[in-house]
Amino acid sequence: MTKRIIALAHDPGGANAIAVSVSTLRSAGFTVDAFAIGPAVRQFKRLDVPCNEIGSIEILKAEISNCGLLIVGTSALDRSEVLLSEIAQRQGVPVLAILDYWANYRKRFSLVRDNQEHFILPDLITALDNACASEMVVDGIPESRIVITGQPYFGWLCNHTIRNMAYQEEKDCILFASEPHPAAKSVLKIFIKVMQLQKTQKKILIRFHPRQKDCLDSLAMLDNAGLDFTVDHSEDLFATLRNCDFVIGLTSIILIEAALLGIPAGSLLPPPWANPLRTNLSGLTTPLQNVHELNEFLKRSYINAEREKFQCEHAESQENILKICKKLYIRIV
Repeated sequence: MTKRIIALAHDPGGANAIAVSVSTLRSAGFTVDAFAIGPAVRQFKRLDVPCNEIGSIEILKAEISNCGLLIVGTSALDRSEVLLSEIAQRQGVPVLAILDYWANYRKRFSLVRDNQEHFILPDLITALDNACASEMVVDGIPESRIVITGQPYFGWLCNHTIRNMAYQEEKDCILFASEPHPAAKSVLKIFIKVMQLQKTQKKILIRFHPRQKDCLDSLAMLDNAGLDFTVDHSEDLFATLRNCDFVIGLTSIILIEAALLGIPAGSLLPPPWANPLRTNLSGLTTPLQNVHELNEFLKRSYINAEREKFQCEHAESQENILKICKKLYIRIV
C-alpha cells in the first residue's frame, strides 16, 4: 500500500518553507497531508497551500505508523516538530527537516528533559548554503545528516517578482516592518526623523510582528511626530508589498521577502547593536545604521543587481528537496 507523506510546521518562517515544499510534492504526484499549528496556519493560507489546522501533535501520534515520510519545519522555540520527529524515528519512519534561516541550529533539534538536553536529529536536515552547512557542523550537527538544497521559499519568491527590476517604479508608500527587539524604539526614532526630514508625501505603513507587545508605544511615537501612517493588518503581505517603494525594518524576514520580490529593503540597526541579517552580507538587503544612511538610501533610484546572484543559490531548491524526498520515501515503500 502506498503510504502518504505527513508535513508539520509551527513557526512562520518554517511554515513558508514547508508549504512550498508540500506544493512541490503534490504537483509531483505525492499524497501529502500538511498540518499547521499556531502561526503556521496563516502562512499556508497566504501561499494558498491547503493544510489541516491542529492545536497540538496529539492527533498525529496515531497517524505516524501509516506515514512513509515525515517532513518538519525547524522552529526555534516550539517543540512540536521535534517531538513528532522523535515519535517517527521510534517507528522507523524517515524524517526530513527543512531549515528556513541561518541561526539557532542546535536549538532547533533539542529537547530538555530532567534538566538535560537531548538531541533529536532527523535523518536529513537541509542547509541554505555552504556557510549554513559549515555553521551547523560547528554547532554539533553531524555532517552526514546535512544536505545543501537552498531555501525553497526563497526560490519560490525569486519566481514571483512583483516589481520590474529594470527601473524603480514609483509607488505611494513606505513599509516599516517592526519587530520585538531591544533596539526597536531607537530604530523607529531614526525612521521618524528621516520621514520628517524628507517631508515625505508617501503613505507610511507599519506592520507589527505577531509577538510584539509594545505596539501602542510605537503608534504613539508616530502620532506625536505628526506623520500620516496606517497599521498594516493585511493577511496578504504580497498585496501590501506590491504598493511599496521601500521596506525598512530591523532584521525581519519581511526584508528578505521584499528584496526577493524586487523591492529595495533596508536593515536599520544602530550601534552598538550587531546586525545579524545574513542577506546584508550578500548585498540583497542593505545594512543601515543612522539617519544619514537611511536618508540617502531612500533617495536612490534603486536597482539591486545582487538579487540575481542570490536567486541562483536558491533557484533549484524545490527540485532538490523533491529529489531528497523521493530517496527517503523509497526507503519505506
